[in-house]
Amino acid sequence: MSTGRVKTYIDFSAEREDWNVYELKDGTILKIRFLLSKAVREGIDERGCPNYSFASSMASAIFPPERLLGTPGKPVSAYSTEELESAVVARDFGFKARKEDFSSVYTLHEELGKLRLEIKPMLLSVAKTRLYDERGEPIYLTRMHAAIRCSPYPLPEEMRKRFLEIKKKSAT
Repeated sequence: MSTGRVKTYIDFSAEREDWNVYELKDGTILKIRFLLSKAVREGIDERGCPNYSFASSMASAIFPPERLLGTPGKPVSAYSTEELESAVVARDFGFKARKEDFSSVYTLHEELGKLRLEIKPMLLSVAKTRLYDERGEPIYLTRMHAAIRCSPYPLPEEMRKRFLEIKKKSAT
């Protein structure tokens, strides 16, 4: 059964994939980065604006002060979610942004021209556990989010008209 939507996979190139940097209240430096792996135009709305979905991941790395190193444990991936959650010793662990901006930038190579995609990965919360990874580094649980903006915004009138033409063709 057709959903009435035509998916179009959009080629893209990375202009920049930089880190946003946070300092945790214990002095640990936490870096996060957004990585785009797929861009899909899911459809075009009645105004001629494309609707996109993205496949992505967030990478993170910590740099703890030497005084926080402990006895090496298992790799983080070897712990179950339950083990990690039950090992939390401090929820809402304090942090401050050292660098938080639109650090990942991509160019979407649309058939009608290039669009710029800017992503701002943001740290929302941190919980500290009593566990250590295989390097003896403390394990933290994080929640992250990414704000995305596309430019030009709003789309130029000519581009919106051409997207509407694509929408009409795909409906027939």
